[in-house]
Formats: sequence, C-alpha cells, structure tokens
Amino acid sequence: MSAISTICSIFKKHKSFLTSKELSNIIRERFKEVTIDSGMTNFPRVSTMQINGKLYYLRLYSLNNLLNASRYLWASYCLKKSKIMTPKIEQTCLTSIAEIKCYAVLENRLPGKEMASIKQNSIITGNFANDLRQWHNIPRVFYKNYKGIFAIHDKKHFGTRINRKALPNITLNEKQLELISQAKGLIHKPELYSHMSISHGDVNPHNLIIHKENTIAWVDMDMICLQPIWYDLAAAMCKIMIKNHPSDINVFEKAYFKNKPELYQEWKLLKNHWLFLYNVLEAVKWFATDRTKRLGSKQFSNNNPNLDSFKWGQKYFIQAEAILNLANQNLSSGEIISEMNYAVEDFKSLKRLPNNNEAYQERINA
Repeated sequence: MSAISTICSIFKKHKSFLTSKELSNIIRERFKEVTIDSGMTNFPRVSTMQINGKLYYLRLYSLNNLLNASRYLWASYCLKKSKIMTPKIEQTCLTSIAEIKCYAVLENRLPGKEMASIKQNSIITGNFANDLRQWHNIPRVFYKNYKGIFAIHDKKHFGTRINRKALPNITLNEKQLELISQAKGLIHKPELYSHMSISHGDVNPHNLIIHKENTIAWVDMDMICLQPIWYDLAAAMCKIMIKNHPSDINVFEKAYFKNKPELYQEWKLLKNHWLFLYNVLEAVKWFATDRTKRLGSKQFSNNNPNLDSFKWGQKYFIQAEAILNLANQNLSSGEIISEMNYAVEDFKSLKRLPNNNEAYQERINA
C-alpha cells in the first residue's frame, strides 16, 4: 500500500457528524454555479463554510494534487502526538465541481487571530519558538512510514528553485542578477543542509493562529516537507520577527536554542547565509510564478496578480541586498534590525507607486 493510500485509509474509518456523501452534496450545492477553466491550477478555496450553525474551513484538492491532501491528513493524525496544535479534520470525501473530480477536507475553524495581526508579545514569541522547536524534534517514527508524501528540500531542490526564469514581462536589473548569482554560489555549500527535519514548509504569520492563553495553532499544512531547520529559522526571522516583532528576536532565539549552545553557535555561523538565500529564493519565486491561472486572482490589486507578484519579488530583492550589506559589516543586533526595518519601509514606499511595471523598475534602478 502506498504512503498516500495508507494515510487516506485512516480517514475512511473516521467518525464525523457528516457522512462523506452528505459533505459531497453540500459542496456540490455550494459550487453548482462555478465554472472551472482547464488551465486553472487551483480549485476555489472557501475561507469558511457554515454547517449546522458552526463554522468550518473547506480545502479542495484536484486528484493530481493528492500529495498535498495526504500531507494535511498526516498532520492532523500525527502532530497531536508531538503536542503541536492543528485544526481537527471533521470529514474527507471525493466530490466533483463543474464535472471535475476533487478531494475535499473539512476542518474545524479554530477561534483566534492570525499572528500577522498580533502586536509584539514576548509570551507569544516564546511559544512560537517552542512550537518550531517541537516541529524540528518530531521523532522519525512519526513519519518514516509516510516518507513518500514529503518533498525533500535539499541542494538539488534549492538549485532548481534558484534557476527558475522570470516571467516574459519582467526584466531583472544588473543588481538583481548579481544577487541571484551570489545565491547560486551559496546553494552548493554542504554545511547549509545539516540538521534535516520535518518542516511545516510555509512558516509565515498567516499560518499561525493565536489560540487560547497565547497558544499557537498551525494551519495550511499541505506543504509539509523534509528540509534544513535553518530554512524555517530564516523564514521565521524574515516573515515574522524582523517585520512584526523585532525587539523579541533575542527572546525567540533564546527559547528555540534553550540548552542547545552548539546548535546556536552553528546558527550564528549560518544565519546571514540563510537569511540572504531565503530572500533571493522568495524573490525568484515571485518573479517566476504566473498567478493569472489561479482562481483567487481577484484578491490581487486591480485584478492583476502578476503585478502583485512583481511587487513582492522587488521586496525580497531589497531585503536580500540589505542582508548582504549587513553581512559585510560588524553591526550590533540593534543596528541590523534598524537596517532591516529600513528595507521593509522601502518596500512600503514601493507599494504606493502607480500600478505599472515601468514605475517600479524606475524606482528600483534609482
């Protein structure tokens, strides 16, 4: 039996207030007016569904994308054993929308706020660091039988990501090409891939729900993978700590590396490398992704998803350059945070420019 069928079979015996058939009928009724273009890469995802007066999240996966669904099921089944809070899955089923078959996952909607909307709070920061450490300490026994569902993010993976081509309407300037070139040189360093671990795969403040008593629930777990712990730490720094909780960086590191002085020394040696590499990888991703094929494109400014991709790519190049400059200077942690905040503010001014690529390119080349 494959890893996917093994984990899916667990939920065939799952008891729920709904049957698979009932859930399928609810979904079909909800989406009976939906038309899906064959070129679309994502099914529509409903933020919330109300059933019998209670709110739930519904996730839909094409049958080509069952790996993502199986990761979600694995997380619901296994993470609670590691004391990592995740939403409870109520029911799963095969269904169809606009005559296209898909796999549905219905989960409880947890009360709370996204970490993105929470003001600086050292207790939450400490809990976040402890949770991330729990992820990285998940015993091998919890995932050894399901390895087939996890992508392995190693040197080959990051090499493929850094070589992605920008969309035809985006031209990289010399500065950006140089940053990519330096990142390519870093990717081959073997020390960057020490301490491989199970990872959430998308550590960002929108995937962290602040629950009761400042505890944290993790959501959007369909990108779980095996990768270096340093990548998660870089994501936590760039997307959460520097942006929203800069004065708690020491609190975060102290909690994560508690009783692990050797690991902390290793992080100090690799930190600038991974912060730089993370930002360049994110920039390349945003510049290379054609987001017009996503049904959720209307959420972007002026219904132009690729324009927003361009904005975010520029943001990460700005941060990568700032980190590279910092790595060549002997700055205090306070000065580093100040410089990184400047990069974030520079991006905010970039977002206020008129929505056309020429204006953005002119601003970046200035």
